[in-house]
Amino acid sequence: MAHEHERHDHVLATVRDIGDALSSLPLLASDCMRGTRLVALTRDASGRALLEFRLVVRPEHANAAGVLFGGHVATICDHVTSMAVTADELLRSGGHARDHVTMNINFNCMSAAAVGDELRVVARADRVGGAVAFASMEAFDAATGALRYTATHVKRLLKSTRAPKL
Repeated sequence: MAHEHERHDHVLATVRDIGDALSSLPLLASDCMRGTRLVALTRDASGRALLEFRLVVRPEHANAAGVLFGGHVATICDHVTSMAVTADELLRSGGHARDHVTMNINFNCMSAAAVGDELRVVARADRVGGAVAFASMEAFDAATGALRYTATHVKRLLKSTRAPKL
């Protein structure tokens, strides 16, 4: 049991490091992740990785209507679900995760988040197989609990297996 707890702590630290690295990249796509905080790494009932993040919608994330731009929703999904797949593989393999690339991202908006709104984002690795991973995301208004966005992400798992490099 102690070994399992140590591995969980190591994976949590590794995923946080990956998130910090993504948030500090000088790329437009990483701008929507600035200020995003990983607040929890747990497992769902089936043992799959479940990550919880918090983020505040900033003015640079908004469209002309003052709400979260759809492209940022897709990018948030890409980042958090990719981290969930990586965390799942790290938890299950003892420290190694395969590289993966996007095959498909799909998202739905139930109610747009405005500038200043804080979102609670939950990402999960729903199924990680031999060649494909399926992940999902739900984003809730942190104050009211209202569901704002849902998303699914299909990833091709590459054959390379390695320890994450930061």
